[in-house]
Amino acid sequence: MKLPSDIDRLLQEESVVIRFCKEADLEHQESRRQYAHTGHIEGDIICVASAFNFLDPSHQRGLVLHELGHLLLIDSHPSHSERDADAAVSTRYRTKIQYVDSEFGRRLQWVAIPVVFGRRTRRAAN
Repeated sequence: MKLPSDIDRLLQEESVVIRFCKEADLEHQESRRQYAHTGHIEGDIICVASAFNFLDPSHQRGLVLHELGHLLLIDSHPSHSERDADAAVSTRYRTKIQYVDSEFGRRLQWVAIPVVFGRRTRRAAN
């Protein structure tokens, strides 16, 4: 899977694995804007649907960052919201996730600018 280079580097630095998942494919079939999820497999894993490969880099970046936001909060705030996940990313990486309508879905996560980051303790985003 080809990811934007900043996201690939971020995932490596944060020790997060991204993988294809049949459950993600089923969710995408049910809801066109559902491309990724976390939480159903133990560990720091982001699952993506096969259709994720066809997204433009800005949508891939936005979706991965949003799911990373869930991973940032899962231990300290297990019942966090979607907005909480975005806020954790904004705080941790100084990056705002936008929601845009596109050919890939309505109100889909989007981040155009590559993420600038440095090594920090990941769980400190609360």
